This record gives sequence, C-alpha cells and structure tokens, in this order.
Amino acid sequence: MLQWIKHKIRNKVLHPCSRTNSGRMARVFVYGTLKKGQPNYQHMINGTHGRARFQGRGRTVEKYPLVIAGKYNIPFLLNIPGTGHHVTGEIYSVDDQMLQFLDEFEGCPDMYQRTPGDLCHSRERGAAGERLQGLFWKPCDDHQR
Repeated sequence: MLQWIKHKIRNKVLHPCSRTNSGRMARVFVYGTLKKGQPNYQHMINGTHGRARFQGRGRTVEKYPLVIAGKYNIPFLLNIPGTGHHVTGEIYSVDDQMLQFLDEFEGCPDMYQRTPGDLCHSRERGAAGERLQGLFWKPCDDHQR
C-alpha cells in the first residue's frame, strides 16, 4: 500500500494553472495593475472573485527585467532571471477561487504562466525581511518578443 501511495505522489502532475481545491491559502505576488492604487486593485478586494488577504510589501529575490509597454502601459516581467532589478510589489494570501480568477485574469496558460519564486517580505521601508516562496505571473516565452 505504501508503495502505491508513493507512486501516486511521485506521478501526480498538475497543470501549472490548475485549481488545487486544497482549501489552503496560496501566497501570491502582484507587481502591476493589481497593486493598491492601481486600476485593477478592486479585483483583489472585491469578494466576488474569492478571498485575498494583504500580507505586506515585498520584492523578488531574483532580478528580472520589468517592462511597461503596450497600449495601456501594462507592466510585465521578462522571464530572464538574473537581469534587471529586484521587482517590488505586494504579497497576498488567496484562496483557490481567487487563484483561479487570477489565472484567468492573467490569461494563464496562454499569455502568462503562474510561476513559483522566492520573495523577500519587506518588514520596514527599504529593509529586507523574511525570505519566502510565492506565486507570480510571467509572460509565456512566446509573448516576450
């Protein structure tokens, strides 16, 4: 029986944008129009899409190029780790419903990929705090050109 369970765990493959239905909260990092004061922030606080609880400000541990482009000046990260700057944003705990909404909002998996990454939680203005894992959305390689 134990071997069967290990086999199931080892071979469980979830699509990167699939719902987990775990009932647990996921940690997400937003760096663009979903931040406080930005045009799409209402989606983070409007309970119709699920729950999102603000955890604080943070930044990526890895450096990425942040580009602001397009007709609406939408910010997005280029998936070129080690180049650019530590990207600052906000960290939220979200439920499965909100995570699914954010995937749809970001066009996952066609336009953006939900990606796990290391974040640094800011404790004080400018001071680096605790290091933690979170999810954030980066453009698919086909949409970076």
